Amino acid sequence: GRRANRKLDNLRHLIRIALACKSLRRFCLFSNTSVNRHPTHTIYEEDLAEPTLDGTPSDTLRRTEQVIRELMPRLPCTIFRPSTIVGNSQTGESEGLSDGLGRVLVNLIHSPSQMPVLVPRARNMPFNVVPIDFVVTAAWAIACNPSSMSRTFHLTDPNPMRVEDAFALFSDLNNRQRPLFYGRVFAHAVGALRRSVFRRLVPDFLIEEARGVLASSYDCTGTLDILQSTDIRCPQFDSLLAAHIFLLLQNKE
Repeated sequence: GRRANRKLDNLRHLIRIALACKSLRRFCLFSNTSVNRHPTHTIYEEDLAEPTLDGTPSDTLRRTEQVIRELMPRLPCTIFRPSTIVGNSQTGESEGLSDGLGRVLVNLIHSPSQMPVLVPRARNMPFNVVPIDFVVTAAWAIACNPSSMSRTFHLTDPNPMRVEDAFALFSDLNNRQRPLFYGRVFAHAVGALRRSVFRRLVPDFLIEEARGVLASSYDCTGTLDILQSTDIRCPQFDSLLAAHIFLLLQNKE
């Protein structure tokens, strides 16, 4: 609603400033992969779902991308879509892990170890997260490349872990039971409970698809092509990065 319109107004103000700059080299928009989601299809960098005008953050980003795409013939633009951003790959440090994925992992760490975390069906779906340092260095390198003009790039892990493997890794680090995966009927029941007066009965250790933890498969061919001539690579989400995040989240709350 109002917040979305205010963000679009701010964007148009920035565009007017950019158009007045005679020596502007690149106008970069940071969106994210939530603008396109599908449980089975691969999503390509040029794809953009139609806005639904429902006022959600993802829809606001879709509308923002549309504005930038229409502007591309007049302004040197590049759009970046990172997946879920986590802490620095060397230290794990991040101030942005209190919501979304970070909130889920905090619940996993602080909930009773005898209680298995419940995760939606789709244990084989990609668990696509990227460290903040990779996002920054990759975006800079791509923006400085002339071939990136008027294009969109997925800043995603080209070889993501499966959801089941990622949560098993965090469970092992926390010395707790590995997660249980529930199906469609249970998911609908939980959704109905969330919308009712009994929503407080839904426990924190129940992870829902609506929280954005599960992601579709995102093709990042354009990103890989440009970064091929550099030494910039997305760090593999393995035990090292997971341990960094785990240690950081242990100290939260």
